[in-house]
Amino acid sequence: MLAVQLYITRKDNLIKIVYTFYLLLYILYKTYKYIIFGEF
Repeated sequence: MLAVQLYITRKDNLIKIVYTFYLLLYILYKTYKYIIFGEF
């Protein structure tokens, strides 16, 4: 039971890391587009 809980927690952390990574990529992309094209 404990092993399952640990696995779920680790999976949640992985999802958070991936989500944060994609969010940062999205912000960088928006900033890049704004600098190059002057639009959002």
